[in-house]
Amino acid sequence: MTNNDIITVEIYTAGAWPSGKATDFESVAHGGVNMIATTTDWLFSPNLLTIEQASYLSGWSVETMHWLIQVGNIDVDRSGQIFKDSLEEFQESLVLALNARSQ
Repeated sequence: MTNNDIITVEIYTAGAWPSGKATDFESVAHGGVNMIATTTDWLFSPNLLTIEQASYLSGWSVETMHWLIQVGNIDVDRSGQIFKDSLEEFQESLVLALNARSQ
């Protein structure tokens, strides 16, 4: 790839929000290219997340999210939605553990 190459990414709305309204958080790259969640995405995401929303925010695959829930690393409510605080705490603890290990 050279500096003159142009990469085109088609964006579509995932439709994960019950409101049916498209937001920046719902924008997902199409064609195998994943967008990276921003701090704004975390801030404006709901307190209860679907697996797909949690996957987008965390960068983990949907399959990995299911596994993390199954082993008890991330908490869900009775309907299976993920508590955003639980996901955030897991992400932070993982970073702390990796930093401690590297020192």
